[in-house]
Amino acid sequence: KTDQYIDGYYVGADGVRTDIMQEPVPPSKKYTDQFRYEKYKQRDGNFPEEHYYEFDSFVYKDRSIETIFAKGPVIDRGSYYEVQNATFYGERHEHYGGFDQDEVFTTTVYLRKNAIVVLNDGSGGKQKKTAEQCFKDYGGRFWNTKTNNYYDTDIVLSTRGEYIMDFFDKEGYLIKLDDIQMHSE
Repeated sequence: KTDQYIDGYYVGADGVRTDIMQEPVPPSKKYTDQFRYEKYKQRDGNFPEEHYYEFDSFVYKDRSIETIFAKGPVIDRGSYYEVQNATFYGERHEHYGGFDQDEVFTTTVYLRKNAIVVLNDGSGGKQKKTAEQCFKDYGGRFWNTKTNNYYDTDIVLSTRGEYIMDFFDKEGYLIKLDDIQMHSE
């Protein structure tokens, strides 16, 4: 077999294997490739009557996607982590300062080890670490478990952002996380 990828390595027509490895495509990419950036109309539950507002968002199957929670397991794959059971949530409507979310799909995401994780302390303070540092410091999790706001959960990865696609690179790997969701009431 030549002029193709075998076990992740390219074997040329001459039969010589190169050091160029083909990165695997994250299973989540089949979903994120379908996200559209557009105006999203959402019900505002702060009003007794039907009241809607519009905002720009990444939309998948008519849902604004802003949150990912994952329960794992987490598998170290060398240059990235494979995080299974990652659920993408879509916002349903806002109400009295909060919002309701529904599960839109569950898949596996790949997280680059050098991804930047914004860690919140629950009282406004922030710091940044790489995903690899978080994995070591927080017992295989990618959020700050060492705060006064820590609670027992099986969640290993959490991120929330209005521009969720900024958290992914063009290959579909997560390159940024923000654990704010784990520190809000």
